[in-house]
Amino acid sequence: MQNPVTFVQSLKNHRLLREREILEQLSQGEQTISQIARAIYRDTTPELHQAAAMSVLDHLEDLEERGAVVFKHEPSGDLRFLLK
Repeated sequence: MQNPVTFVQSLKNHRLLREREILEQLSQGEQTISQIARAIYRDTTPELHQAAAMSVLDHLEDLEERGAVVFKHEPSGDLRFLLK
């Protein structure tokens, strides 16, 4: 790797961009992981939406730990997330 500092900063910036996109989606009201993933990964092929949803879940868990979002269990078993 030629420039690890630049690479790590690029990863960090990308993660912060995704976090902002997730928070923007939640500012429109509570949503499920799959709803958020479809919205922010709309240019991604459907075959990759499952992996995208896992990335969204990672972000949401971090945001929940930091007190930015909360979740609730639906009778269907879905989790719905909303801004705190």
